[in-house]
Amino acid sequence: MYSQQRLHAMLCTMMRLVPKARTDLFPIIASRFPFWKAEKRILKWYCIQSLRVLDYLPSIRKFLLELIIDKCLEIDVNIKIDENGEVSIEEETKEKDTEKKTKGKVEEEESPAQKDAVGENVDILSDTLDSLLALLLNTLTEESKDGQGARDLYYELLPVFESTIITTHKSKFVQYCVFLLCGLESETFASSVDSPLNQQHSILHRDFAAKLLELIVDPYRATLTRQSAACYLASFVSRASYVESETICEAVSSLLRWAEAYMDSLASNSIRAADSREQSELHSLFYTVCQAAFYIMCFRGTEAVAFYREASAHYGQKESNEAEDQTLHPDPNDINLGTSRWTNICNHQLQPLRFCLESVRSEFLHVAHAFELIEELVLDKLVEDAKRMSTGRVNKKAASTIMTAATLENHRRKGGVGGLGRGSNPLKSFFPFDPLLLRRSHAFIEPFYKHWQGPVEEEDVLVIDEIREGNDQVFEMDEDGHDAEDSDDEEDAPVVVSDQETKNDNSDSDSDEDTSSHAVVKKRQAQKEAWAATLKRPRSQSLENGSW
Repeated sequence: MYSQQRLHAMLCTMMRLVPKARTDLFPIIASRFPFWKAEKRILKWYCIQSLRVLDYLPSIRKFLLELIIDKCLEIDVNIKIDENGEVSIEEETKEKDTEKKTKGKVEEEESPAQKDAVGENVDILSDTLDSLLALLLNTLTEESKDGQGARDLYYELLPVFESTIITTHKSKFVQYCVFLLCGLESETFASSVDSPLNQQHSILHRDFAAKLLELIVDPYRATLTRQSAACYLASFVSRASYVESETICEAVSSLLRWAEAYMDSLASNSIRAADSREQSELHSLFYTVCQAAFYIMCFRGTEAVAFYREASAHYGQKESNEAEDQTLHPDPNDINLGTSRWTNICNHQLQPLRFCLESVRSEFLHVAHAFELIEELVLDKLVEDAKRMSTGRVNKKAASTIMTAATLENHRRKGGVGGLGRGSNPLKSFFPFDPLLLRRSHAFIEPFYKHWQGPVEEEDVLVIDEIREGNDQVFEMDEDGHDAEDSDDEEDAPVVVSDQETKNDNSDSDSDEDTSSHAVVKKRQAQKEAWAATLKRPRSQSLENGSW
């Protein structure tokens, strides 16, 4: 400790005596940063000492934070989470795939010892990432003691987010640095009365949502970047508890406006493709944007619909104090969530609901039924279509919970819809602000996080006595994006209803009615179990130190 203090004192004196050293210090820090596979204590010590340099050289804060974020991303992307919840190290997976192709034959399953070794490596890597990310989030918290401090940090890190984080395929944790800064600024303005900025409102969450919308509608951006921005917007608006109703409505309305413009720009012969895979690739951005709007409504539909209808009612009354009303309630045209809008999009020939995650599709139909977002005839048609596409199965492996200190609390408050859940979804969607399952970092995010609150209504609109077979084409896809055929999946066994439930449902019916009633109860139970299985984002099995 004493030697470290002497080292920083020497560097501080050097910065004062040799001004040119101020520009040379950061390149040296960056070039000497340990490799991402180094021991946790080495990486953590180096980050702590680097951050101490900010005490006497604050001008390099932006570059130093960007460096730490890059190093965290290196670890993040090397932890691979499969759709079945299995976790592995990306580099090892690629080496194994290369060996398989070289040998020209399928290797035998890994031995228990090999699986334990991989699990231990993932355990060490996740623990290292957790320590570095917690150190980064703690630094952001200390530097954001007032609203202006949070804003300065946000605008320093926003270019890093745009150039690095959002372009990283399925980044799992590092993006929470922006999430935290928006929350810290909102908390400051909500709790501080004596602050000189107390007459202002929190703006970072609105600025971040606006930035993501700007990326979505930018035709000069790559399609993958625009899709990623749509996923970020949906997850951020849904999961950030500090995002108010007006921002929710504006975000959804903007997504719907873009979808409407896209539909109007299509010719009649450019809508349908040969198969579902080609269809999803041809209109990939449209389907991603629509799913983002549906996803937000699943989480925040109650707040959004109430705010929109209240604003519409105030503008319809045309009260005398019109200026005050416009201050309290925005123009309904800017936050339009009307029935005609949802009906036109969901009933379009592109059929966006067919290309959503199954959990998002079914929950959105519940929301649409509860708040009458879609005309009744069209909603009945969409429900019938959703029932034909429903798997009615439970992926037991993906539904396994992670028993850690952070996740045990109230079972992670039910997780959320979407994530990496099963269902015909050629988009391979991801929602980057799904629950943060790192033990140390979790504490920084929890105060600003909105967990899944459960379905909007108890009635299951997807369960009926008889499913009518339709003649229209239904695209069904397996997990790899290929056309699916009927097959038996050992991990997705149908749910079996208990004998007692069967007796209760069949006690007062004839034999034919017994069979029908039993089928209805069985399907209802299967769909409820399937919905519960997709509430949690699948992760790895339990690890000993609880990092996951």
